[in-house]
Amino acid sequence: MTSRADSHDLDKLRRWQRDLADTPAAAPPVFAIFLVGGEDRAAHDVFRAFRASFEESNLGFAHLVIFGQHGVSETAIALRQEFGVEAETSPQLVLFSGEGSRPRIHSLPPGEADSPQNGADSGWRDALEGTKGVVASGPATVNGPLDTLKQICEGLLIKD
Repeated sequence: MTSRADSHDLDKLRRWQRDLADTPAAAPPVFAIFLVGGEDRAAHDVFRAFRASFEESNLGFAHLVIFGQHGVSETAIALRQEFGVEAETSPQLVLFSGEGSRPRIHSLPPGEADSPQNGADSGWRDALEGTKGVVASGPATVNGPLDTLKQICEGLLIKD
Protein backbone atom coordinates (compact mmCIF):
# COMPACT_ATOMS: atom_id res chain seq x y z
CA MET A 1 0.00 0.00 0.00
CA THR A 2 1.26 3.44 -0.94
CA SER A 3 1.76 5.88 1.94
CA ARG A 4 0.37 9.40 2.03
CA ALA A 5 3.92 10.75 1.70
CA ASP A 6 4.56 8.58 -1.38
CA SER A 7 1.31 9.61 -3.08
CA HIS A 8 1.79 13.28 -2.27
CA ASP A 9 5.39 13.47 -3.48
CA LEU A 10 4.76 11.41 -6.61
CA ASP A 11 1.86 13.71 -7.55
CA LYS A 12 4.12 16.68 -6.86
CA LEU A 13 6.86 15.20 -9.07
CA ARG A 14 4.37 14.82 -11.93
CA ARG A 15 3.18 18.41 -11.52
CA TRP A 16 6.78 19.63 -11.32
CA GLN A 17 7.59 17.80 -14.56
CA ARG A 18 4.63 19.48 -16.32
CA ASP A 19 5.63 22.91 -15.01
CA LEU A 20 9.27 22.39 -16.02
CA ALA A 21 8.09 21.39 -19.51
CA ASP A 22 6.14 24.68 -19.74
CA THR A 23 9.07 26.78 -18.51
CA PRO A 24 10.66 28.84 -21.29
CA ALA A 25 14.37 28.24 -21.94
CA ALA A 26 15.04 31.93 -21.22
CA ALA A 27 13.58 31.69 -17.70
CA PRO A 28 16.00 32.53 -14.90
CA PRO A 29 18.24 29.50 -14.27
CA VAL A 30 17.25 29.39 -10.60
CA PHE A 31 15.73 26.22 -9.16
CA ALA A 32 15.49 25.32 -5.48
CA ILE A 33 14.61 21.76 -4.47
CA PHE A 34 14.04 21.17 -0.76
CA LEU A 35 14.49 17.62 0.54
CA VAL A 36 13.16 17.57 4.08
CA GLY A 37 11.39 15.40 6.62
CA GLY A 38 7.98 15.95 8.15
CA GLU A 39 9.52 16.98 11.47
CA ASP A 40 11.93 19.53 9.96
CA ARG A 41 9.97 22.67 10.85
CA ALA A 42 13.04 24.92 10.69
CA ALA A 43 13.77 23.76 7.12
CA HIS A 44 10.12 24.36 6.23
CA ASP A 45 10.57 27.94 7.45
CA VAL A 46 13.57 28.32 5.13
CA PHE A 47 11.39 27.04 2.28
CA ARG A 48 8.81 29.72 3.12
CA ALA A 49 11.53 32.40 2.98
CA PHE A 50 12.52 31.18 -0.49
CA ARG A 51 8.88 31.04 -1.58
CA ALA A 52 8.29 34.66 -0.54
CA SER A 53 11.37 35.79 -2.47
CA PHE A 54 10.56 33.70 -5.53
CA GLU A 55 6.97 34.99 -5.59
CA GLU A 56 8.32 38.56 -5.59
CA SER A 57 10.36 37.61 -8.68
CA ASN A 58 7.39 35.88 -10.34
CA LEU A 59 9.08 32.49 -10.14
CA GLY A 60 6.58 29.71 -9.65
CA PHE A 61 6.35 26.04 -8.83
CA ALA A 62 8.82 24.97 -11.52
CA HIS A 63 11.50 26.99 -9.74
CA LEU A 64 10.72 26.01 -6.14
CA VAL A 65 9.57 22.65 -4.87
CA ILE A 66 9.70 20.73 -1.59
CA PHE A 67 9.64 16.97 -1.10
CA GLY A 68 9.31 14.99 2.12
CA GLN A 69 7.30 17.41 4.22
CA HIS A 70 4.70 14.68 4.87
CA GLY A 71 7.32 12.06 5.66
CA VAL A 72 9.91 9.98 3.86
CA SER A 73 8.77 9.09 0.36
CA GLU A 74 10.23 7.00 -2.42
CA THR A 75 10.34 10.13 -4.57
CA ALA A 76 12.35 12.08 -1.98
CA ILE A 77 14.74 9.14 -1.59
CA ALA A 78 15.18 8.89 -5.37
CA LEU A 79 15.82 12.64 -5.65
CA ARG A 80 18.44 12.46 -2.90
CA GLN A 81 20.16 9.71 -4.90
CA GLU A 82 19.97 11.75 -8.12
CA PHE A 83 21.63 14.71 -6.42
CA GLY A 84 24.19 12.62 -4.52
CA VAL A 85 22.73 13.37 -1.11
CA GLU A 86 22.88 10.58 1.45
CA ALA A 87 19.49 9.27 2.51
CA GLU A 88 20.11 9.64 6.24
CA THR A 89 21.25 13.27 6.26
CA SER A 90 19.69 16.42 7.58
CA PRO A 91 17.31 18.39 5.40
CA GLN A 92 18.96 19.69 2.26
CA LEU A 93 18.49 22.45 -0.26
CA VAL A 94 19.56 21.50 -3.77
CA LEU A 95 20.08 24.81 -5.50
CA PHE A 96 20.72 25.60 -9.14
CA SER A 97 21.56 29.28 -9.31
CA GLY A 98 23.21 30.05 -12.59
CA GLU A 99 23.60 28.49 -15.97
CA GLY A 100 25.65 25.45 -14.97
CA SER A 101 24.00 22.06 -14.75
CA ARG A 102 25.44 21.18 -11.32
CA PRO A 103 23.66 22.25 -8.16
CA ARG A 104 25.07 23.37 -4.84
CA ILE A 105 23.89 21.40 -1.85
CA HIS A 106 23.13 23.31 1.35
CA SER A 107 22.39 21.69 4.69
CA LEU A 108 19.37 23.11 6.43
CA PRO A 109 18.53 23.19 10.14
CA PRO A 110 16.83 19.95 11.17
CA GLY A 111 13.80 19.44 13.38
CA GLU A 112 12.47 22.14 15.61
CA ALA A 113 15.78 24.02 15.66
CA ASP A 114 15.86 27.72 16.38
CA SER A 115 14.00 29.82 13.90
CA PRO A 116 16.01 29.97 10.67
CA GLN A 117 15.89 33.74 10.96
CA ASN A 118 17.93 33.46 14.18
CA GLY A 119 19.74 30.17 13.61
CA ALA A 120 23.48 29.75 13.41
CA ASP A 121 23.36 28.20 9.91
CA SER A 122 22.99 31.22 7.64
CA GLY A 123 24.37 29.57 4.49
CA TRP A 124 20.89 29.38 3.12
CA ARG A 125 20.53 33.17 3.44
CA ASP A 126 23.63 33.70 1.30
CA ALA A 127 22.22 31.20 -1.20
CA LEU A 128 18.91 33.06 -1.32
CA GLU A 129 20.68 36.37 -1.90
CA GLY A 130 22.66 34.75 -4.72
CA THR A 131 19.46 33.66 -6.44
CA LYS A 132 18.22 37.25 -6.40
CA GLY A 133 21.33 38.33 -8.28
CA VAL A 134 20.87 35.63 -10.91
CA VAL A 135 17.23 36.59 -11.42
CA ALA A 136 18.13 40.29 -11.65
CA SER A 137 20.73 39.59 -14.34
CA GLY A 138 17.98 38.84 -16.84
CA PRO A 139 16.99 35.96 -19.08
CA ALA A 140 19.15 32.89 -19.41
CA THR A 141 21.09 32.42 -22.61
CA VAL A 142 21.48 28.69 -21.99
CA ASN A 143 19.43 27.02 -19.27
CA GLY A 144 21.40 23.95 -18.28
CA PRO A 145 19.57 23.54 -14.96
CA LEU A 146 16.19 23.41 -16.68
CA ASP A 147 17.33 20.68 -19.07
CA THR A 148 18.96 18.73 -16.23
CA LEU A 149 15.83 18.86 -14.09
CA LYS A 150 13.59 17.82 -16.98
CA GLN A 151 15.81 14.76 -17.51
CA ILE A 152 15.75 13.88 -13.81
CA CYS A 153 11.96 14.06 -13.65
CA GLU A 154 11.59 12.01 -16.80
CA GLY A 155 13.96 9.35 -15.49
CA LEU A 156 12.21 9.10 -12.14
CA LEU A 157 8.75 8.91 -13.67
CA ILE A 158 9.79 6.22 -16.12
CA LYS A 159 10.83 4.10 -13.12
CA ASP A 160 7.39 4.67 -11.59
